[in-house]
Amino acid sequence: MHEHRAAQTFGTFFPSQRNYPCGPIFGLTVRFRRGKPLGEILVQLTVQVTVTWQVTVTSALISEVKMKNALITGASRGLGLALAQRLAKKGWGLIIDAREENALEAVRAELSGMTNVVAVPGNVTNKTHRKTLVNEALKMGGLDALVNNASYLGPSPQPPLLEYPIKVFEKVYQTNVVAPLALIQGLHKVLRPNACIINITSDAGMEAYPGWGGYGSSKAALEHLSHILAEENPSLRVYWVDPGDMRTQMQQEAFPDEDISDRPLPEESVPGLIDLIEGERLSGRYQARQAAEVKG
Repeated sequence: MHEHRAAQTFGTFFPSQRNYPCGPIFGLTVRFRRGKPLGEILVQLTVQVTVTWQVTVTSALISEVKMKNALITGASRGLGLALAQRLAKKGWGLIIDAREENALEAVRAELSGMTNVVAVPGNVTNKTHRKTLVNEALKMGGLDALVNNASYLGPSPQPPLLEYPIKVFEKVYQTNVVAPLALIQGLHKVLRPNACIINITSDAGMEAYPGWGGYGSSKAALEHLSHILAEENPSLRVYWVDPGDMRTQMQQEAFPDEDISDRPLPEESVPGLIDLIEGERLSGRYQARQAAEVKG
């Protein structure tokens, strides 16, 4: 009996055209043979498996290794500036704010060579300004740290409570108590897992120093607010931190007739803040310089 067999390759079939990051793509080559021995149709199936490894770097893959981000208020000078400088050196993305636009822009220019920095000039007591900060945090992909550092001392020299201008007293509370809470409320949904909130306080919030009725009582309110926030939100790391006396403009305004050159520079309080930001400490009140010493 005469037999005729003709081979025909119908092609190579890929189950998917997707690029799999660091994974194989399987190609199936299917070959059919047709023949008619003894009037029967014979079909032979040969499957050839070709494995091709492809490494595709995609934005989704890169996003798995996220840059850490922090928002620091009052970052144009003093403690806020020192903390921003240290985090920039560590590669953190930064959102910084301050009332003085030129000073803030100078900080942005300095730090932008090290990391991604967004400068938002304005006053934290302004609702529109706070909304802009929230929007920038959303654009950045979320926050790992919120540092409420911006503060307002009040009059210099500070008057006794019986002579304290009520309008100024209200401004002190708006800046030191209301604005931090408003920012926390606006930003808590963009805080990443294990993010922390740091509210900068003062020993004046613990001790009844004569002449410190405005600033001191506002920091006492901020401390109690922070404590309650921590109790209400056990999944958050909430720290209220006393940086100690520092050689800053605010310290000079608080003691206008004194030589403050013996005070430590704000950079000396930064290691303790970094330890809290990057560590796993429980919520609570900390003294910045002691926190760093305990770690060491």
